[in-house]
Amino acid sequence: MDGWRQTRFADFLSVQRGHDLPEQNRVAGDVPILGSFGITGWHNQARAKGPGITIGRSGASFGTVAMSVIDFWPLNTALYVTDFKGNDVRFCYYLLKTIDFAGYNSGSAQPSLNRNFIADIPLFVPAPHEQRAIAGVLGALDDKIEANRHMNVTLEALARALFKSWFVDFDPVRAKAEGRPPALAPDLAALFPARLTESPLGPIPEGWEVRALGDLVLFVNERRTAGEETASKPYVPIDSIAARSVVLPGFRPGSEAQSSLVAFKKNDILFGAMRPYFHKVAIAPFEGTTRTTVFVLRAIEPFDTPFALMALSSDDTIEFATAHSTGSTIPYAVWPNSMEKMPLVLPSQSARAAYGDVVMPLVRRAKLASAQSRLLSQLRDLLLPKLLSGALRVRDAERMIGDAA
Repeated sequence: MDGWRQTRFADFLSVQRGHDLPEQNRVAGDVPILGSFGITGWHNQARAKGPGITIGRSGASFGTVAMSVIDFWPLNTALYVTDFKGNDVRFCYYLLKTIDFAGYNSGSAQPSLNRNFIADIPLFVPAPHEQRAIAGVLGALDDKIEANRHMNVTLEALARALFKSWFVDFDPVRAKAEGRPPALAPDLAALFPARLTESPLGPIPEGWEVRALGDLVLFVNERRTAGEETASKPYVPIDSIAARSVVLPGFRPGSEAQSSLVAFKKNDILFGAMRPYFHKVAIAPFEGTTRTTVFVLRAIEPFDTPFALMALSSDDTIEFATAHSTGSTIPYAVWPNSMEKMPLVLPSQSARAAYGDVVMPLVRRAKLASAQSRLLSQLRDLLLPKLLSGALRVRDAERMIGDAA
């Protein structure tokens, strides 16, 4: 194809091993530290100019490609590009992601990537102007995915801030008690009492109760055996649930659901039941299956789903699960007579329903954005190898994106 040429890795890019930065030498700052699997921390000094690219060179993240648009510190667990030799940086990022570095392992027990081993990897690359066009197409998809992620972070922050104000800090109640008008519409303000009373959990709004988590949500244990039914529905193992985000970012094909399966319904809440994963809590956007390492919880009253989602993903719930987990090797949370007994402040039904009316549209918008991002990711992954091999031209890819949109 015109403008495309055969070359070798070392003639296309120059890479070298990153630099040591022990934990005790790191100073809090805004410079990303890139290790074997991308950003692993932050520092106040950079050793490489952005935009830049790293390739994980050791351990389980061997071969992982990451990019920083700003100056960064590349760790010694990664290789980083020192010279792009006139090539487009973002194109190089996408090109490197198509290389299977596993075949260039120079280690034995521990996988390791040596720049001398990859120097002769054959590459088929276009001229810089075509590189920029390809990167523009793929980058537009990634930019939209990132914009959706940022929007979901904002939507969740709004839902959490409102939950904290109404049900943790009791701001509307305190305002009334002090003779100040709450910063709410009159119909909402009327749902909150005007004074606090003592309770086992400290002062709480008058008329609200201290109840148990089991009074808010049901533990669902609908077991399934792998078969045609499970293969036809999304499968959500614990590693498909994001940390500290109530929006489910992805799922696995139902064909991967093989054992210890539990069914869930749309709007059920998935809660990581192993100690390292108590901070993994998400609302199900569809019907599917998970494993017994995830609790399936369902709001007793449907209008309580947003309130229950925020309560289950709160720091208090995570701390309670941690303190009451059992087991030595991998501690698990226990629901009967343990998690279900966790005390919490249960507001009036009208206040909880009002919270749901405000927050559920935010949850729906976040779920739609997440679903859109999954489709965009699939489209990007379909286009990437075709564009970078020259099998598909940019104008055809743009037409496919337009049809998908």
